[in-house]
Amino acid sequence: MAEAACRERGIPAPAEAEIAGCQERSRADLAAIRRLRLPRNMLARLLEVGIALDRAAYLLERGLSARIAEAFSDTASPRNILLVSGP
Repeated sequence: MAEAACRERGIPAPAEAEIAGCQERSRADLAAIRRLRLPRNMLARLLEVGIALDRAAYLLERGLSARIAEAFSDTASPRNILLVSGP
């Protein structure tokens, strides 16, 4: 694939050793990215609900009504927290 991409751009193809080195760096980078994403994936829902509850408390303190619900199914989008407020 690298050879075809280079040929299309009119540049020399990389050596096998260069491709192998890039693949190894990519594997290491991917492993690091997966490790760094774990806290985000585990805490995203908790954080979103916590922020919605904090906003609802703010509205309630000011004499407004506040209601939190799921806007739609989790299968459509994980970002589905709805905060409704009124007088």
